Amino acid sequence: MKAKIEAANQEAVSRIQRAKPALIDVSIAGEAIPGMKKNMVLHAGPPVTWEKNVRSHEGAVIGGLMLEGLARDRQEAEALAASGDILFEPCHHHSSVGPMAGVVTWGMPVWVVENKAFGIEPTAP
Repeated sequence: MKAKIEAANQEAVSRIQRAKPALIDVSIAGEAIPGMKKNMVLHAGPPVTWEKNVRSHEGAVIGGLMLEGLARDRQEAEALAASGDILFEPCHHHSSVGPMAGVVTWGMPVWVVENKAFGIEPTAP
């Protein structure tokens, strides 16, 4: 098993070193990210719910909900986040990446990047 993990790590490093990323477009998340919804907050890391959210992430969620016009203030954003009406999903379930303690919401600007060496390999949840 250890040899298999080492081989996978070597392949990952090799692909990173051979990658040829190219900026294709600048868009908004809702138009560019597969499966994105207006009531969705994408984040880095594994799946998480509002109740199991880390404190440093809460401010980003609150700010994102206010940016999207889904909440007028912190209290309204916290209530909405806890209501179950907001979908929290990992960026990597949507062929995207995001900031560690930040979030991606529908209207945020994003770079659309293609790997000219390997193409796009969508991930599945």
